[in-house]
Amino acid sequence: VRRGAEPAPPTRATTPTLVVLPLRAVGGGHDETVLADGLSEELTTQLARAEGLHVISSTSARLAQEQHLDPQQLAVRAGTTHALEGSLREADDTLRIDLRLIETPSGRTLWAQGYDRKLADVFAIQREIAQAVSVALAARLGLSATPREGKIDLAQYREYVELRTMLESPEVTLNAALNRPRQETALARLRELVARAPDRPMAMAYLARVLAGWRDLRTQMPLPGAIEEAERDAARALELDPDNADAHAASGILACRRMDWNACLAGLKRAVDLAPADVRLRSVYAYRLGGLGYLAEAQREAEAAARADPLLPPTQMILARLDDTLGRHDDARHVLDTAFNLDTAMPQIGIY
Repeated sequence: VRRGAEPAPPTRATTPTLVVLPLRAVGGGHDETVLADGLSEELTTQLARAEGLHVISSTSARLAQEQHLDPQQLAVRAGTTHALEGSLREADDTLRIDLRLIETPSGRTLWAQGYDRKLADVFAIQREIAQAVSVALAARLGLSATPREGKIDLAQYREYVELRTMLESPEVTLNAALNRPRQETALARLRELVARAPDRPMAMAYLARVLAGWRDLRTQMPLPGAIEEAERDAARALELDPDNADAHAASGILACRRMDWNACLAGLKRAVDLAPADVRLRSVYAYRLGGLGYLAEAQREAEAAARADPLLPPTQMILARLDDTLGRHDDARHVLDTAFNLDTAMPQIGIY
């Protein structure tokens, strides 16, 4: 990989910028790890809806943890002002979560709290924690008053989180051809999960999103019947949960395939509004805006994605491409230098 001159560190963030570091599973068991990952992802999604708060993507958060970045390094390399870290322990039907909100770069603890709750209340725990963190940051959250799924089946939730990781983690997407059998297995299991839980929109909406963008690696064509299946699942998921980001994303991607550009952009924009920390979604939206000639809007979305995903090179490179298209060549060169100097492998971001 080409290395450029070391870029200057980012300027100190003026807007509160939070990274939710993946919760540490104390027991180290597979089930605990999956649940910890799911909780971390959901906390990131909920906190990203706060007005006046930037939230770093889950992908960059995982990289920050893997690279053992300390508070000062988080501030310099990811542009954060705060970090949320903690642990999760599961015992029988009880969940123990310990959290600490720290200031970066000082490392000063601003807030710490422990939670003992029933496992079945996992979504209520997410809302409660998100509200507590927002108060500590003096930011106002616009969160739903009720859980998206009501009561959940914890085993199904764990399976959903595990399958989502199998389908879209950087470790998998780094080499799509090599890992396609693993993804195909995950897709088949996701279909089975939806068949077992036809009244639960979470897995159904995600299945619709996956199928809407799925391509055969050799022909680059959709799977036979996949588009019709995605249409049905997206429509049904939206009936069950009108605010499901994956369902809106699927509807937008399907409209893009039909070249219904108004519906394409409307669906993707709604999905981004509902899941602002989903960098893959925001990158797809920026790509479609740019392709349709809305370059200024595309650049704003690409900038938001790059700010939310500061440690992943492909997200930065989408912004560099738009800067270059707009004639901002010095900006593009700086972004590229930053991307190439990241000490990170370069997974692909799928553009639907």
